[in-house]
Amino acid sequence: MCLGLDQWDSQDGAGWTVLHRASAFGQGSDIEKLLNLRANSKLITYTLKWLPISCAVAFGNESTFATLVGLIQPQHLRKLKDSRGWTLLHIAAENGSEAMITRLLLLKFDPFAKSNKSTICVPKGLPFEEFTPGEIAKFCNNHVAYDRAMKNTGHPIMSSAN
Repeated sequence: MCLGLDQWDSQDGAGWTVLHRASAFGQGSDIEKLLNLRANSKLITYTLKWLPISCAVAFGNESTFATLVGLIQPQHLRKLKDSRGWTLLHIAAENGSEAMITRLLLLKFDPFAKSNKSTICVPKGLPFEEFTPGEIAKFCNNHVAYDRAMKNTGHPIMSSAN
């Protein structure tokens, strides 16, 4: 705020803007207001290289996701990856929001996509390996929500609870 009301795209030390924070913690109407004020939805955070839509997914914010998803064509949305090579489905699997996982599966995200080998911001205990969203869900104890979303969208369940 000390920068003035026209500085919506100022980034904090982690690279988050007002739009990133609103995407995580706000409502769809907040996103619409910020976009009308010309906030940039294409700025990425520094370490994870997250767009505001990534924050909406990470925090399971369906309201802001619903507004942001219309800004990116589905074929480009499915290709979005963060610095770990995680798709939005990987991020949702870590979060465990069944509704968000379901939404992404309905948008034809690949449940078998592998992440990159990374040590950047991976859950503690995950070795330097590639993971599918289902494997991340299992490791983060979100396999029940993930499996329900898979079943409800007609995908085979790969017995991730084992």
